[in-house]
Amino acid sequence: TVTLWDVHNKVLSQTFNVDSIPLCIAFHPVHSELVAVGDQVGTVTLYHTGSKNVLYQLKNHFSHCTSLCFTPDGGRLFTSSRDKTVQIYDTKDPRDTAFAQKVTSWIVIEEILSVSNWEDDKMLVCGSSGVLRVYDSTNGELLSEAAKYPHALYSCHYLARQSEALLVTADQCLVFYCLASGSAPKHRRTLAGNLDAVADIRWLDGGLRFVVATNSMHPRIYKRGSNFCEELQGHTDIIGSLAVSSDSRLVASAGKDKSIRIWYVRGPKSRCLGLLSGHSAYIMSVAFTHTVTAK
Repeated sequence: TVTLWDVHNKVLSQTFNVDSIPLCIAFHPVHSELVAVGDQVGTVTLYHTGSKNVLYQLKNHFSHCTSLCFTPDGGRLFTSSRDKTVQIYDTKDPRDTAFAQKVTSWIVIEEILSVSNWEDDKMLVCGSSGVLRVYDSTNGELLSEAAKYPHALYSCHYLARQSEALLVTADQCLVFYCLASGSAPKHRRTLAGNLDAVADIRWLDGGLRFVVATNSMHPRIYKRGSNFCEELQGHTDIIGSLAVSSDSRLVASAGKDKSIRIWYVRGPKSRCLGLLSGHSAYIMSVAFTHTVTAK
């Protein structure tokens, strides 16, 4: 199931049934009532949260969905899968007959574990081969690639302000790459020393901080350029997913204890604002709508 929560009132507002296990979720950045859910069999379902209707089911993947990413203007949706393909859909205007129609797709020579948009016509792709690649999102042309990392790259997060990408690696490191148009991504630095596998990571404050979920009960907030961190304590089992509100003041964490905690992370010390419980199993993915901010 997929549940929709009113964060400020801490109440469950809606529940959606999904045909298979949901693995990733993303809200449309413009039409916040639209949500995309990728599942274990590779189907991407677009729901309307107001009417609870299924708008479209996109069934072009044949292995489980690993990543969903809307462009900042909501015009396109990128989906990736372990079937080694990337699919791109038109998602600009729900009233348009072209909405949710496939724009293009292409095959990548590895199991794709994460996609992230970079600029208007480029996207970052990483996966099992340990190589960060840059593709033209309009035609699937490979533009450049970074030097091979010795382990798989699990997830990629682009930061526009710093022209930088942050990647999670299979050997529990956080790797930073410098991005510049017309050249291959260049390794900038590596943050090593995590004792647990990194499950998720999100930028805060435009890249000044980032929050990390590892194979532990406590998400950690790091300041950029520092190895010191603040732990968010309260969960009773492993954390698997994180989300950050558009104003970077709220963090949602979820995992194996079947609960979601909402944290206020602005100020000298972070604090838990609320506990959302109601799931009957491990929560695989969590996301805020782009309209949610701290009061």
